[in-house]
Amino acid sequence: MLTRKASVVGARSTAGDASTAKPSAMPAASTWTPECLRRAVDEVRALSCMFGDGASPAEDPTDVSHHESLLELAESALDAAEASAGSTPGENTLHAVPALEVTIKLLGDRLCGGGVDVVVRMPPGYPEFCAAEIRAEGNARATLDDLGFLRRAAESAVEEVGEGEESALSGVEAVRRALARLAEAAAAERAAAAAAAAAAPATSGC
Repeated sequence: MLTRKASVVGARSTAGDASTAKPSAMPAASTWTPECLRRAVDEVRALSCMFGDGASPAEDPTDVSHHESLLELAESALDAAEASAGSTPGENTLHAVPALEVTIKLLGDRLCGGGVDVVVRMPPGYPEFCAAEIRAEGNARATLDDLGFLRRAAESAVEEVGEGEESALSGVEAVRRALARLAEAAAAERAAAAAAAAAAPATSGC
């Protein structure tokens, strides 16, 4: 479990500090449509299969957490809407379904000695009317600069996805690539520091 997490919101989120969150170009929806909710539920299930249930290789461990009861509520609302054949009572059942959320846990030493949680929020209207909101969380040693780098990577990836298309996976994969770049940069810095330390005695002796 990650404790004392620091986090930065990205991917065209409407939440958080206005200086770091970018508004979506698409109008926000006040409630789900049956098609949007079905697509969002299917995407949460797909992400769970991709990153959870022991599907990840040992060298790239991942896990997933989501609220199963919320998915069951969404699926029940969809069943009721379909049973009502689009009548007003059936459509009203979708008002009870809040935003869906799934957390991709990138385990192991990913950032500053700990794992990273990539929290994906799918607000009502996703994916047709708004984009996924992505939040990266690290341990207490994660810097705002590093988390900001992850945020910008997620934002850029989501913005490249066409309007009305699923964007959660693109944001998650962008964070994974950004973490790899941070790890490479940190390794290069350690190598440079070691080389400098090794050369220091010879330099001081001149």
